[in-house]
Amino acid sequence: MQALAKLQALSVDQADLDVMLTTNTSLKTGGDAQRICCFSSLTLRPARTLLLAARSPAMVLHRIEGGATVQIDVQQFTPAVADTCCALGYIAAVLTKLPASTPVLLFPVDESTLQRKLGLYKILD
Repeated sequence: MQALAKLQALSVDQADLDVMLTTNTSLKTGGDAQRICCFSSLTLRPARTLLLAARSPAMVLHRIEGGATVQIDVQQFTPAVADTCCALGYIAAVLTKLPASTPVLLFPVDESTLQRKLGLYKILD
């Protein structure tokens, strides 16, 4: 829970940002912390919407706290706390923060690290 407390404190310190994305990095190299998966945390402020562009890797979104809807293609979800959903590769996703005073905290996980190493990673226009 130390990590959650630090993310919440960072969110308060950076209150002017609509979206805050932090990525796990290696302290030794400054590069990706893992060789295959990319682990991040995503904080979305109240009444904000974020379009996640269609990218080559699939992405799993795990909800930690706060409320948001996730639209993947034509499907819309409202994940519960500790719930998980998946956006397939090459499909855009839209995150919309539900009205409330606290930001939503999600942990996105994808294989972009591996795809970049293999030269396969793409972001579609």
